[in-house]
Amino acid sequence: MKRVALAVMSGMVLCAGANAMQGHVGPTMRLTGGNDYSVALRGGLMLQSGEAREIVFDGSHQLSELIWDISGLALAGGSASVAIGDNIQLNAALWLAINEGNGSMVDYDWMAPGEDWTHFSDGDVEINSAHVFDLNGTYTFYRSGSMECYGILGYKQLFWDWSEYGRTYIYSEYGWRDSRGSSGGVNGIDYEQTFDVPYAGLGLRIAFGRAYGSLYGLYSPIAQAEDKDHHILRGLHFTETFENIDYVGFGGEVVYNFSDSVFMSIALDGHAIPEVRGDMEITDGTSTSFNPDSAGIENTAVSFAVAVGMAL
Repeated sequence: MKRVALAVMSGMVLCAGANAMQGHVGPTMRLTGGNDYSVALRGGLMLQSGEAREIVFDGSHQLSELIWDISGLALAGGSASVAIGDNIQLNAALWLAINEGNGSMVDYDWMAPGEDWTHFSDGDVEINSAHVFDLNGTYTFYRSGSMECYGILGYKQLFWDWSEYGRTYIYSEYGWRDSRGSSGGVNGIDYEQTFDVPYAGLGLRIAFGRAYGSLYGLYSPIAQAEDKDHHILRGLHFTETFENIDYVGFGGEVVYNFSDSVFMSIALDGHAIPEVRGDMEITDGTSTSFNPDSAGIENTAVSFAVAVGMAL
């Protein structure tokens, strides 16, 4: 996987107050010198794991399912936060993959309706690129002692791009699972998923001494997605689109303030995007076919991040 050092460094410089996959409320940001705004920057490393599912339907019959790992994936980046007055905060976060992960892919086909799977293959995968981008605003609507409650409105983009290198296969060519062998490490499939998620949510933050803890929940019923599958050996390109997807996000963090300006955070958060059906376009180099409601997509991921930052 090709990496550009400058892109990673720019992700680190951008960093500021955010939970792992969420550009979210940063440290307590004090207004100083008569200013009515303040800024905080944060940078760190994230570990991400999960899985993505790619599904093909023929009417009500599930014809194929590919399960792509998100495993051992490291990202560098962070976020920037600007507090305006006492209640409004604007946040931006960017995380970029810095390794290829260490997962696998499994592929099942059901060529005979009503029967168990007829074809199987698996392979090692490399994540060529991945990113998380988040932009949101929060409004604190309730305070009581050391507790704050806030609303969240934002937009998030999630992206992963895999390449699969075949290991083994079991096919039903002339009989039931009669053909078995090795795929020899050949790059058979490239695949990517992109999710665009406008969302709303609620958060809770409680301070204790020089530290605070926060929890948040997000929801969207109008997320959009696109995936692209290139079956290299068959010369086929699949492009699939999905609308009005449910998205559920959740997470929390603990922040410790070493001083009024320097802090460290540990965050755990994730999301669930349930299976949804969409439309499929297939191109073989000479012709294109459109197959409505014949594609499926699903994605779940959890991340853990450690970051350091500075309130300016």
